[in-house]
Amino acid sequence: MDNETQSLLNLKITGTAKPPVSVQEVADKCLHCLKCLKDCRFLNRHGSPGEMARQYEKNPEILRQISFSCSLCNLCNQHCPLNLEPARMFLDLRKESINAANGLSRNYRRLLSYEKLGSSWPLKYLHIPQGATKVFFPGCALPGARPAHTLKLFSYLRKLDPTIGIMLDCCNKPSHDLGRERFFNDRFSSRESLLRSFGITSIITACTNCYQAFSQHSRALEITTAYSVMSDNNFNPLSKPPAALYTIHDPCSVRFKQDIHQAVRTLIHNLGLQVSEMEHNRATTLCCGEGGAAGCMGGGYAAEWSKKRHAEANGQPLITYCAGCTAMLQSTGKVHHIVDLLFPESGNDHKNPRHIGPPTTYINRLRLKWKLRKLLAGK
Repeated sequence: MDNETQSLLNLKITGTAKPPVSVQEVADKCLHCLKCLKDCRFLNRHGSPGEMARQYEKNPEILRQISFSCSLCNLCNQHCPLNLEPARMFLDLRKESINAANGLSRNYRRLLSYEKLGSSWPLKYLHIPQGATKVFFPGCALPGARPAHTLKLFSYLRKLDPTIGIMLDCCNKPSHDLGRERFFNDRFSSRESLLRSFGITSIITACTNCYQAFSQHSRALEITTAYSVMSDNNFNPLSKPPAALYTIHDPCSVRFKQDIHQAVRTLIHNLGLQVSEMEHNRATTLCCGEGGAAGCMGGGYAAEWSKKRHAEANGQPLITYCAGCTAMLQSTGKVHHIVDLLFPESGNDHKNPRHIGPPTTYINRLRLKWKLRKLLAGK
């Protein structure tokens, strides 16, 4: 634990706070083996999860503040020999901060505005054909950055199941990760109830963050990714990129989903591409820097994750399957979203993937909605 963190924790003594269950568990069981510190700058700066958890009763408020700098990427969970969940502890501390009426830092205003707009009526769209049991949920980021690819992906899914519906909306994971538990649960329950009222039993996502949100919180829906569906159905692309050596960045939101990791690798293999795996892959993957909105708090954590990822890639172009990871990592190197290669718009998708930001992303989502309404009119 560095001197700055120790000084913050010693700033005041309360002696009355009762820690959340996850905090108490880490405080009681952490061995201080330091394995979780190896790849994490956040823990390297602030100390082992056990050290921090044991400071809770002395100063819960400062510990809550520190929790917002964690990326919630769950790499610490992967490394823990006792299967403790420090990331859950930091999320619970965030929830506690919100419940204590502390509110959120102004640093999150832009992120929450993005989330709010993503669920607003101009950008939302729902089409459920008669007899549908499945819905395609592409999320926010992919339609904004790659609307044509999103439409092609939906068209492919419709060939497999002509009755599949589509839902353009935000899964509200930003609020979940910021600890806005009541808001997230209300929105999520309302969305799930709406889909179930139409007879929907299965959701196919194109966003790994949406996959994580639905798979962890849905009570009655089967969740899968479009990439798993494509792999299972032996997707054969119309055109293939030039043979080259790539490496894969697995999003931390699906860190423990081996079936998704393999599905993506199968698709890449079917494209005729060679892959050189990085040291940290699949369950040990590193965060791109976007996780947990840690970048909103400054401190350089987000940039550090991104730099570490490209350093490990050693100049090889990255393939990932999260639009958020793609945008984050494109600032420091060459990155392809897998749909660039599966549904290329032009030769440039193979050679020079584009970075697209607001306001273009919002315009793209509006245009996608209009195209879908035209495509699905009367169906």
